[in-house]
Amino acid sequence: MDKIAAFGDRWGGLAKVLGTVVTILIFLGVGSFIYNEVWQKKSLTYTILPSYDLGEQAFSGLVIENRGRVPLTDVQIIITDLEAPIQALRMPGAHEPANIVDGGEGQNQVRIELPRFSKEGSLPIYLMTNGVVNLTPEGNFLVTSAEIVAKSSTELDVSSFLVTVVLAAVFAGLTVVVTELIPLWVKGR
Repeated sequence: MDKIAAFGDRWGGLAKVLGTVVTILIFLGVGSFIYNEVWQKKSLTYTILPSYDLGEQAFSGLVIENRGRVPLTDVQIIITDLEAPIQALRMPGAHEPANIVDGGEGQNQVRIELPRFSKEGSLPIYLMTNGVVNLTPEGNFLVTSAEIVAKSSTELDVSSFLVTVVLAAVFAGLTVVVTELIPLWVKGR
């Protein structure tokens, strides 16, 4: 009976050490993923505002947001091929300096640049036109930065789910290290 207990103790200790080694390897292997996808997450989104027909004028627009955890650089918002010329263009509120570099009022297009877009920043763009215009990412607008291309704010973010799964695995591994390795180390002293 003592031989069986000794055998179990030996293999149980080996299993704990192997679990710790695997945990450390997982932590090291996913470290860059966690740094890039969680700590330094980049997320540029757009929301298309509904169009309102006011008779001889129409109101529409976009809201551009940096939902990431780092600033973005060289953000460009390009709106082209509008069905009616822009009568008024407004970008209200506190935000980074936004420059109209091409088009604008009186034109059927506009190009807006932001040299830097702070984390959690927002830029509303309101357009007043002679008629209703339809803004579609496939057809007449593009939002990009030097780091990423914008996605619709309504799209499912699969990377957030993956990050949650990876973080759960890492924390489970750290729990094993704390509950198994440290007591073994203390017991050996």
